[in-house]
Amino acid sequence: MLKKLFVFLSFLLCANVSYSKNDAYLELLRDYDEALYKVRYEEDQKKLLIKLSKKATALVNQYPKDAAIKAWTGIIFAAESKYYTLNLYKANNRKNKAIQFLEQAKSMDANLQKGIIYTSLGLLYLEKSGDKFDQLSKEYLLQSIRLDPQGLESNFAYAKYLFKKKKYLETLKHLALATDAPLRSDRKRADKRIKFEVRQFVDKVKIQLEQKS
Repeated sequence: MLKKLFVFLSFLLCANVSYSKNDAYLELLRDYDEALYKVRYEEDQKKLLIKLSKKATALVNQYPKDAAIKAWTGIIFAAESKYYTLNLYKANNRKNKAIQFLEQAKSMDANLQKGIIYTSLGLLYLEKSGDKFDQLSKEYLLQSIRLDPQGLESNFAYAKYLFKKKKYLETLKHLALATDAPLRSDRKRADKRIKFEVRQFVDKVKIQLEQKS
């Protein structure tokens, strides 16, 4: 009888831990989308991301073997880094933390969420100078395309790489794929905002093509 009771209590405990971890992840994702795609002013976005990066780090410490939480912690630090345009030390610090968390997540589950880790790392390495980082960026962004060939973020990210290489026609091809990508049911607000950024990027590419012709 006692053995059965122990097994039952252990099952309840494991179920609760699993639910709590999943709930924490979904909350992290919701807060990230809200900070970037719902809040209007940059200063308010920055404040929310600073709080969120601390919260995410605490979750990593709580769930060190969870690849999704670790990956999104890296993505949050990468987003925060963009708000330190006048403070290169802080910007680089956040980018390096982002790379650290994302590389750790990659070693645990490289193909997580259709290649979101490769997409994020590819963009981070794209910002670094040197042939080594350029090759890593290309390698990771191509892998994200392989994992999600019709995806919004995978194609938009690779388009940014191609634009940097001045391959404007190829850039437009991947921007078209990003434009046609279906909205994800759990991230509709974020996807609508990203698609708006894609349209702006298309205009940017067309200007370059006009200047080239």
